[in-house]
Amino acid sequence: MTRFLKRTLETCTPHDGTVVVIDVLRAFSTSAYAFAAGARQVIPVAGVQEALDLRRERFPSALVMGELDGRRIPEFDLGNSPWDVQQPDLRGRTLIQRTSAGTQGLARSAGAQTLLAASFVCARRLHHRPAGGPIHRPGALPGAGAAILGGQGLFPADGGKHAA
Repeated sequence: MTRFLKRTLETCTPHDGTVVVIDVLRAFSTSAYAFAAGARQVIPVAGVQEALDLRRERFPSALVMGELDGRRIPEFDLGNSPWDVQQPDLRGRTLIQRTSAGTQGLARSAGAQTLLAASFVCARRLHHRPAGGPIHRPGALPGAGAAILGGQGLFPADGGKHAA
């Protein structure tokens, strides 16, 4: 039996099934636009320092994007707006993203068997996901707007072949 549970950042608890984290306006819309601009992956993180450390230690050529309480972080390369990711050449790039809502939800749900990131720009793709199909299979969600949390970060479901 399928159960749907509504949670907020304050009431989110670890869950081991399927979790869909919905950030309606910014975080995952920005990720979808980054994929449409050719980004290879978006790695969501919970903390500002975590994002900077991850770039320094593992992804030195990555761009760091995001916000803290709605404001751009001075040490970051990009803010948390779809407009910000349309300006630089993102083809093949890794982005590290920290936000006050969306990436926090992903961090709190990291133990889920299937973890999906959703927003208005990828809602249709998420809705048309094949029931019971392997969500990480390329082409399962035809559209870069549908972002999936993988072992290294968020990836477009179809390898970036379809733009949002």
